[in-house]
Amino acid sequence: GCRDCEAGHYCSEAAAAPLPCHAGSYSDKTNLTTPSECTDASPGYFATTGSTQQTACREGSFANGVRNEACELCPEGYFQDQPATAACVRCAAGKFCPEGSSRELDAQCAAGTYVRLTDQSGDPECLLVKCVAQALLAQLRFVS
Repeated sequence: GCRDCEAGHYCSEAAAAPLPCHAGSYSDKTNLTTPSECTDASPGYFATTGSTQQTACREGSFANGVRNEACELCPEGYFQDQPATAACVRCAAGKFCPEGSSRELDAQCAAGTYVRLTDQSGDPECLLVKCVAQALLAQLRFVS
């Protein structure tokens, strides 16, 4: 007998089994007969193969356009503090945003230090500047 198709799938007349909606599309309906009847994921969202709903991109990532299979991390120098967005925001001058940032970080380090990448908490790690040239000059002055 006839039976309903599965959510996240379509059932063509010739198919022996339900076929999943393609990545980048989804459906919660059980009466689809072609893949084009699956709904495209919206900007800021993604859908994996056979999805019954679209999933919002998390903070620090984005998905522009439609039919996204996954979200992309914000590139270095950009951040996104909201979920479900189609773009990231450029970091302000004097701020620090590593790849996948969900917030702007203060990049100011004390005099004589510089920023390396971030530590586990996501904050920049300030390291002492090693001035080899100054140390050599000081030694030369001491010798002469």
